[in-house]
Amino acid sequence: MMDRFNGARLRLTLVEIDPAPWREIVVRTSMTLARLHEAIQAVFCWYDYHLWAFEVGDKHYGPEMEDADPPVLSARNARLRTLIARGVENFHYVYDFGDYWRVEIQLLDTLHVEDAERLPRFLGGAHAAPPEDIGGPPGYAHFLEVLNDPKHPDREDYAQLFEMALGGDFDPRDIQEDVIGGLLSRVARKKPAAPKRRGEWRFRNDPGG
Repeated sequence: MMDRFNGARLRLTLVEIDPAPWREIVVRTSMTLARLHEAIQAVFCWYDYHLWAFEVGDKHYGPEMEDADPPVLSARNARLRTLIARGVENFHYVYDFGDYWRVEIQLLDTLHVEDAERLPRFLGGAHAAPPEDIGGPPGYAHFLEVLNDPKHPDREDYAQLFEMALGGDFDPRDIQEDVIGGLLSRVARKKPAAPKRRGEWRFRNDPGG
């Protein structure tokens, strides 16, 4: 079965937000989870400022960190095709353990892709992703409330964010498809890297958190 395909169509959905931002991409099944992390950052127009992890069943994959609790397997050594061979069709990606953005990853289809085809490739999506450091799903909901009400009492407090972080313009309907295309092209051209990060690993449901 593994010889019949070398590509996968994935849907990435940012949960706990209404309406939920989603993206679809085609990737090679030989892609590591570390490279998939880069693709997710690209399609949601994030800046890779924070720690991240994949949750696959009871296993966690991410940057190499010493003394992580629970233990974290190297995302550079885990490939998508291995997960597919194990029957994995849904798993999650968590970005920024403060804001705690959670992306559901669904395997929609497997397919054959040509060796010369540049991947990852963007297929489509809807709804802008939240800006970095906005305060997680509750903070983003409040941000949209302020954005949609010029007379909101918190409008002045958000003025600097509107101007500096967002260039004074943020459209929650605009996914910035041209930006996504450019960022994914950079991911496709990039040679595999071996980054190491250190940091405190703690999940939202950790009693010590």
